[in-house]
Amino acid sequence: MKVIQFLILFLLLSCGTDQGSADTYTYTIKNESGVDIKIIGYIPFDTFIINIKNKQQYTQVYEDGVPPRGYSWDFFYGSSNGNYAADSIKVIHNNNRYKDFSINNIDNYRNP
Repeated sequence: MKVIQFLILFLLLSCGTDQGSADTYTYTIKNESGVDIKIIGYIPFDTFIINIKNKQQYTQVYEDGVPPRGYSWDFFYGSSNGNYAADSIKVIHNNNRYKDFSINNIDNYRNP
């Protein structure tokens, strides 16, 4: 009887889902547009702003947790640590023209 109880306890403690492993993502935006740009990530009740001068770049490193959720533009433009997802972004060129992006009008989920 003790053997059966031990086996049951052992099986219960050794079972669990495979959570996968954490991944590290490095994303870089290179401004090769010829003008300074401002990117505004819209988070409900807040915004995250990235200013990039012409010929400059902005890099962000994000380490995903376990279980992995992946990483995409909405986390990159949502916060500096990937904790908040933006529901849309606005790219402003030289403070005079802009383009809006959201999940509804992008071709590549990782790169608007």
